[in-house]
Amino acid sequence: MSSLNDSRSRTPDVFEVYIGSFGTASYGIWWDGRQLVYESFVNGYEDRRQVYLAPSRTQWARFWQTMDGIDVWGWKDRYEPGGRFEPASLVRDGTHWSVSLQHDGRRVESAGERSMKGSSAFEDSGEFELFAEAVSRLTGGYRFD
Repeated sequence: MSSLNDSRSRTPDVFEVYIGSFGTASYGIWWDGRQLVYESFVNGYEDRRQVYLAPSRTQWARFWQTMDGIDVWGWKDRYEPGGRFEPASLVRDGTHWSVSLQHDGRRVESAGERSMKGSSAFEDSGEFELFAEAVSRLTGGYRFD
């Protein structure tokens, strides 16, 4: 197991995560090259709030350890909801999530609409729950759910 002081404590090359929908609160976080930018929106993507954050080396190290632990690097490109009896033309306004990370020579780009690895609904996925908790810890407790 890596220590909190090894190379994984560095900042990312790419960090962009999002979760939300038009009808619920939404959260987006990205790395601008110097700091994290945290955005939150209420229903309808209104009342945008933006906060700039500078996680410590220890916060970054813990985040990368969690990413390794849940094998985020092995996530599929896309997760779709399980079998449904709905017409293909039906437009859904469900919760969407996306992850784009690059760090220490590894990269993942993954997204889904109301579903996640190992589950027909992302809310039921232990891995996604651990991911969301790690993102929230990295931001010092800001919401990401």
